[in-house]
Amino acid sequence: MMVAFQVRHRGSDQLDCRCHVNDRLVSIIYHFTEDKHENNDLAYHITVGGTVDMRCGFVFIQLDIAFQRRVNLGGNEITIAGTGASDKNLDNSTWGLAGSYGWFVNNNWEVLLRQSVNFSDLPGDNSWSGSTRLGADYHWNLGKWRPFVGLNIGGIYGDGVNDSGIMGPDIGVKYYVKPDTFVFLQTEYQYFFDDSDDVTDNFSEGAFAHSVGVGFSF
Repeated sequence: MMVAFQVRHRGSDQLDCRCHVNDRLVSIIYHFTEDKHENNDLAYHITVGGTVDMRCGFVFIQLDIAFQRRVNLGGNEITIAGTGASDKNLDNSTWGLAGSYGWFVNNNWEVLLRQSVNFSDLPGDNSWSGSTRLGADYHWNLGKWRPFVGLNIGGIYGDGVNDSGIMGPDIGVKYYVKPDTFVFLQTEYQYFFDDSDDVTDNFSEGAFAHSVGVGFSF
């Protein structure tokens, strides 16, 4: 008697399992579980079994299979986020886009270039502003969850704003829906400065900037 199992990976969480006995496809059952490990690997364990009728009775076949899906740590990543607000008549509105490019120097530390652009459509006053910042974030590796904290420094410019420096800390969390795709929530505290004296004097005069978006690791 010849028994053969075939298991094909059909996506991040899908398996196609087949069992052949003497070149005959038989019905099978499988049990699927997921375990998390300290090294951020997601281990999937599949128990596959089936019954085959024989003249002398039956044969129960079982096979344990395990494979790992690693959350993509290190490497590079990009993020995209959007913001918007309007009154009930849709006459006064503001909206913005934000993005970042990051490079992980190791599994925890990431260096980033962040860019945001905001537009205002107000009666008699249409304007825009932009902000470019360099940042560094430290990440904790908790499986699919990756909280982070960091610091940003850069500049703000555009219509209706005074061109100046901008800096402040940030905090947020990423949740990986796939090994290379995540959604994130982030808050930055931003304050402005024109010279070195303002770096400490203006800290209490800052404001919070919130963003929700999606990111991709590669």
